[in-house]
Amino acid sequence: DRFKQRLIAREQVAVREIRNYYRDAERRIAKRLEALVSEIEQWQREHPGEQVPEWWLFERERLQSLQKQVEQELAHFAEQATTRIETEQRQLVVRAEADAEALARVGLGKSPPGVTVTWARLPTGALEQLVGILQDGSPLRDLLDALGPAASETIRRELVSGLALGQNPRVVARRCRETLNGNRIRAETIARTEMLRAYREATRQSYLANSDVVKGWVWHAARDARTCAMCWAMHGTKHTLDERLDDHPRGRCAMVPETKTWAELGFEGVPETQPEIETGESLFAKLPEEQQRRILGNAAFEAYKAGQVKLADFVGQQSDPRWGTMRYTRSLREILGTSEAKSWRQLSASLRAVGADVNRLAVLREVRLSQVRAMSADQLDALFAQMRTATTLPKLKYHYERHGRLLGASSPEEYLGFFGEHIRRTDLRIATALRPKDQVPMWYLVGMDNGRIAQYNEEEKRFWSFFKTRNLARYLEEADVWWVEAIKHGEVWSFEPWRT
Repeated sequence: DRFKQRLIAREQVAVREIRNYYRDAERRIAKRLEALVSEIEQWQREHPGEQVPEWWLFERERLQSLQKQVEQELAHFAEQATTRIETEQRQLVVRAEADAEALARVGLGKSPPGVTVTWARLPTGALEQLVGILQDGSPLRDLLDALGPAASETIRRELVSGLALGQNPRVVARRCRETLNGNRIRAETIARTEMLRAYREATRQSYLANSDVVKGWVWHAARDARTCAMCWAMHGTKHTLDERLDDHPRGRCAMVPETKTWAELGFEGVPETQPEIETGESLFAKLPEEQQRRILGNAAFEAYKAGQVKLADFVGQQSDPRWGTMRYTRSLREILGTSEAKSWRQLSASLRAVGADVNRLAVLREVRLSQVRAMSADQLDALFAQMRTATTLPKLKYHYERHGRLLGASSPEEYLGFFGEHIRRTDLRIATALRPKDQVPMWYLVGMDNGRIAQYNEEEKRFWSFFKTRNLARYLEEADVWWVEAIKHGEVWSFEPWRT
């Protein structure tokens, strides 16, 4: 971690300098853009009610001169940024070789008496090849040089289309500035990614040059509030020396050497002191649930807690002609499919609405199972007889106004009639649960064919509501977690977790 913190600190200093280069260019471009906006506003004052014609933008090279300045300023920035990145890369590849040796010696531990471990150095030429070159071998400068023409064309498009649509020129100018800001973020991402890539590749090559001592490397993540699910999952995984650490852009992960044991090096009986790196899967499982939720997101967290996904499932890998392979965090939809991911999103929303989570609801279900299984057949028969013979629904007008229209009732009396017909049906599915907010025992008489549900409050011995769901399947998704189904076989009652 000490090596990593020092590396990140250096990278942050370099990126701040690059950001300042870009902002200098941005200020000069903004000044020219403001001058053009003032000209447009002057034209509008002289031609009230008219739209600025496209030809006016090109007259006297108004737009062309702005585009030219954008390209010139960003070309100058590309030159400055490339120089700064390459300077930092040269220092980092040298630092990487020293760090690789230091980490390997820590991994080996104390040498046996009379044994000296030598560390092979990389040729200067091999290190220099890592400077200013992208993964695919193309020059870093080419990538940064492309920022200018791209920004210039986007600004041209925004101005032409915005004025053609009669938009406020200052609104159009703001979008142009947003384009420039987006390019700044892209430039910073390139800088961070390429500086860290050079450091990692120098580290890997140093390990490779010392493969008589180092047999592989271990993925080491930052493990802080900014660490994504993919990096948590990769932490502690072991890799061969021909594998690169293909982190996502701006990634902060590092390669810790896996050194050979003293026995593998031919020295028997020497105590092994190499520290074991606990896996990300294990460390993540120990985090507070709120932190897990922030990392995974609400729906993915619920699926993870329920055992439907593992942390390793979130690791994805894709390939790019320029950047090579790259890891990323897979979405829940990518892991489980669209339909099941949607179900978890809906369930998560329902749980947040009632202030509960899957674990708590599962506990409530187990408690309710114990309660109803302790009830005698006579108690249950009496309870259902009371339900079946009910003739009133308290707060009838309130319930009619809230639920009557969806049920197709045209009056409170008709609504009450529908209620009576429903509770006397013999083909209803019957469920019970403890209400999450206060643990009051509730019963649900569910019409699977028409989505009608009557709710009964066991504590108050009266029906609580009668309604029709717009989407029964969606309503019952939560039921799978915390409802208990009551089934009568002849004279015997049985209770099982509800399954839709």
